[in-house]
Amino acid sequence: MFLRQKYHVLREQLLAGTLPPVHAAMATAEGYWRTKRNQLRFFELEAHRRGEYAAHIALVLDSIDHMQQLLARHGTAFAVAIYPDQLQVDGALLATALKRFGLADDDIDIMLGHRILRGHLEAQAIPFVDLTDAFRRATAAETLYLERDTHCNAAGNRLAAAVLAQYLTEQTPLAARATAAVAP
Repeated sequence: MFLRQKYHVLREQLLAGTLPPVHAAMATAEGYWRTKRNQLRFFELEAHRRGEYAAHIALVLDSIDHMQQLLARHGTAFAVAIYPDQLQVDGALLATALKRFGLADDDIDIMLGHRILRGHLEAQAIPFVDLTDAFRRATAAETLYLERDTHCNAAGNRLAAAVLAQYLTEQTPLAARATAAVAP
């Protein structure tokens, strides 16, 4: 429902010429590919060797640590859900993007961000669920992302909800409480 409403609002804005710049860029094929090129820059190994994203990465990891500390002070459990970008789960799209921008497979590490994030979460003992494998398996059967957009479509949101629900019932304190509640 939310996605349908968002689609209609954005469509009306596009038709009226009042679409916000971030969405206007994605409304055209050219804008979409420009966005994909910017996303690929993060995965370029040379950029990381130069430390181009070090400050941004530190800010994200620091923010996660602060969230965990804040919630812990209030006795609230904290877990992170790692959502994949379409480039990380759709091999054909990644191949098209690499060819379009003259990049070789060994120029990038498409899972670099995930590895950095997972390593940090593991080191800090912060629980997490990574949706990447589930999205990779499902991508072969159905489209999970909105056309020319970086967000999940209804099928992608359903898959994410199913994975998150399974995680929350099996891997978290909620599962322990539910088990304790039914134990004799």
